[in-house]
Amino acid sequence: MSKIIINGRFLSQRLTGVHRYAYEMTCALMRAGADILVVAPQNICESYKLVFPVKKIGLSSSHFWEQVVLPLYVKTQYKNSLLISFTGLGPIYYNNSFVTIHDMSFMANPKWFTFSYYYFYKLLTPIMASHARKIITVSEFSKNEIIKYLNICNDKIIVIYNAVSEEMIGTKVENNELYILAVSSLDPRKNLNRLVSAYSNLKNKDYKLYIVGTKHPSFRDGGSPKSVNENIKFCGYVGGKDLSNLYANAQFSIYPSLYEGFGLPNLEAMINGCPVLTSNIKPHLEVCQDAALYFNPLSVEDITKTIDLAIENKDILSEIKTNSTVVLNRFSWDKSANKLIRFIEGESKIL
Repeated sequence: MSKIIINGRFLSQRLTGVHRYAYEMTCALMRAGADILVVAPQNICESYKLVFPVKKIGLSSSHFWEQVVLPLYVKTQYKNSLLISFTGLGPIYYNNSFVTIHDMSFMANPKWFTFSYYYFYKLLTPIMASHARKIITVSEFSKNEIIKYLNICNDKIIVIYNAVSEEMIGTKVENNELYILAVSSLDPRKNLNRLVSAYSNLKNKDYKLYIVGTKHPSFRDGGSPKSVNENIKFCGYVGGKDLSNLYANAQFSIYPSLYEGFGLPNLEAMINGCPVLTSNIKPHLEVCQDAALYFNPLSVEDITKTIDLAIENKDILSEIKTNSTVVLNRFSWDKSANKLIRFIEGESKIL
C-alpha cells in the first residue's frame, strides 16, 4: 500500500470529540503498519503525544490552510497521494481523498448552530462529499443521515466506529462522595438544561451532579445550563487522567443528548466501570445495546424517573455494568484501523 497522507489540522486543536477520533485512528494506523505521514500546521497542541511522523507546513491552522495550503502541498510533494481527513471537514476539491462526516446535526437541526457555522458547513460539506473518493462515518445511523441529507449512494460510505483505549482507564479511590457525572460540551443538542431540571426533582438529595465540558463558539446560546443548586458543580474542560478518574469514581454517568453520531462518552464511562444512563436516540441504542439504562431525552419526568431508579436499584446498575464488557469488545481503535486499511487496499485493487 502506498503512502497515506493524514490531514493533521486536528493537532492544532484541543483533544476532544472528533479530534480524539482523528488522533486515535492515526495512532492505530501507525500501529497497524500503514505508511502514513501527518501533514500539520506549525502550532501543534502540547497535549498530543506524537507517535507518528509529522510534517509541519504553512503559517496558520485556519480553514485556508486546510482548503489551500494542505492540498497544494500534497499534490506537489506526494503526487496526489491518498489524503484522509478524520474530523468533520477536509479539502473540498482534492479528489483522491477519504473524508469523515461524524454526523449531520447542522442540517438536521440548524437552530442549534450559529448562522456562520451552519451556512459554512451547509455549503462546503456537500461539495466535499461529492468530490471525495469515499466518506467515513462513525455509525449506521450517521450513514443513513448522510444518505438522507446529501443524497450520497450507499456504496460510497464506510462505517468506521469510534472506540476507547485503555489509556482512558482511571483510578478508583475510596471516598464517600456520591456524584453523577455528565461529560458533554455545553451546547443545545446535549440537552443539559433538562438534565439540571430533572436533577432538581430527585427523591434522593445526597448525590451531586458534576458537569464536565465547555461551550463551543459554533453553537448558539441555550445549551449552557444555569443553576443555583450548590450540589451541581460545573467543572469546565477536564482531560487526560483527571477525566478518567472522574468516570472511575462516579456512581454512574448520564448522557442526555438529543442528537449524536456515536456518543463516545458512553464508551468512556463503560471502560471505567461506570454504569451508563443515556437518551434513547438511535445511535446510542446502536452502540450501547443492553449496557445502558435509557430514557426519553425530551421528558424531564422520565429523566428524573430513570436517575431515581439507578439510585434505588443497584442490581440494575450491576447488570448493565456487566453487559458493558460485551459492548466494549465490539469496539477498538485497532479493529477500526484494520477495517479502514482493508477497505483502502480493496479500493486500490479496483483502481
